[in-house]
Amino acid sequence: MKSREKPEGSSGEEEKAAKAKVKDSVFTNMQRYFQETNQSLYAEKKVTCPAIELYVLYTGSRKKRPKFLELVDSFYLTRACDINVRVRFLYNGRKQDDILSQYVRFTQICNEQYRSMGRSRQAVLEIIRLCREQNVLREYLESREKEVIDIMTSILDQEYNVNLYVKMKEKLAMEKGEKRGEKRGIERSQQLLARRLCKKGFSSEEIAEVLDVDCSKVEKWLKKDIVTS
Repeated sequence: MKSREKPEGSSGEEEKAAKAKVKDSVFTNMQRYFQETNQSLYAEKKVTCPAIELYVLYTGSRKKRPKFLELVDSFYLTRACDINVRVRFLYNGRKQDDILSQYVRFTQICNEQYRSMGRSRQAVLEIIRLCREQNVLREYLESREKEVIDIMTSILDQEYNVNLYVKMKEKLAMEKGEKRGEKRGIERSQQLLARRLCKKGFSSEEIAEVLDVDCSKVEKWLKKDIVTS
């Protein structure tokens, strides 16, 4: 049985709903398995469960590509922890034209067009055109083109509002503080915003692009937040 990371909602209620949906999905799948294998949860006999595997599809450009990521190695201050999770990394599909490979290619086309044309509706339309031309998720895009364009442009609108918010906070910090206080105020607002964007599913590279700062600085902020929380 497989699970994957879910995006958080834009509000507390949406986040609770998303968590409840995943929880219900896992419970429903396990319950169905016990029913299909005629196992009782109320008998003394021990039941057998299927192995649960967690996967992350990585579409970035890092040179190091580990097969697994374990919480005890990456987040905890010590390995002496009773809770651990191991996640398997996927970097591509098994075949050149399977769904995973097509999705990875889709993200590459997105990154290429956003770099050359900026994060605009025109870039979104060009992404759709290139994907259809290169037979990348073509069937899906042809049947749901308007829906995909609406979703992608809404994400761009959100990024525009985030940029506007950052600029507003920077202006406010500059107006209220002295030169040293201004710098601290700007960086503090950027750190808070970086953490909020991370919780909404933005990667370090995407956050760095939105805030116009170096990616290593963003990773340092997020790592500090994990250690102190």
